[in-house]
Amino acid sequence: MPAAGDGATIGVIARTNPPEPLLERELASKISRLLEQREYRIAEPDKADFVLVADAAIDDGTPGIEYRPVTAGPEYYRTYAYDRRGRMTVVNSRIGPRTYYVPQSYTDYTKGLGLTLAKRSLLPATTQPLDMDPHSGNSVAWRCIASASGPESDLRWIVNHLLVASFKYLGRDTGREQSIRIPEHAKEIRTLADPAGDETSQQD
Repeated sequence: MPAAGDGATIGVIARTNPPEPLLERELASKISRLLEQREYRIAEPDKADFVLVADAAIDDGTPGIEYRPVTAGPEYYRTYAYDRRGRMTVVNSRIGPRTYYVPQSYTDYTKGLGLTLAKRSLLPATTQPLDMDPHSGNSVAWRCIASASGPESDLRWIVNHLLVASFKYLGRDTGREQSIRIPEHAKEIRTLADPAGDETSQQD
């Protein structure tokens, strides 16, 4: 991993599965912003000293069923009865509350973001930057894989969380898998997701 401020340049390539050209452009722009905030210089991938390849993907989802408790009641009843002498009495009774378990279906989606930084001079020769494969040989300088699972199926939104989590360990070897929780609307998420800060953002 080149040191920030040492003059080395980094080119960014973003790919998505399924392919989404606008999302790929937005993802590359966000990564460039995060690198520049850390004083790295950005250049075109075919001219940069290093290439950072980002692969973002979402699966088709895994359906499931869970049982959620629902509480009903209590229910009150009034019963009229007569005793042996013919006198009427009122008996009040209460039943519940009762808990029922109701099945509900859900779908969990797994979202992933792989970041691979490679020294461009060690990459296999290629004519198209998007065809660069940094996963083979000794070109890799740093790699990070982040994933999240849950009912959210918007990769464009979740990729902000994956980027923030990944860049906390930029250039570092964590030694083991890390688990990190980022609040849904944390400031760093809102800043990264803000279209005003991303000229290439999709227009709603």
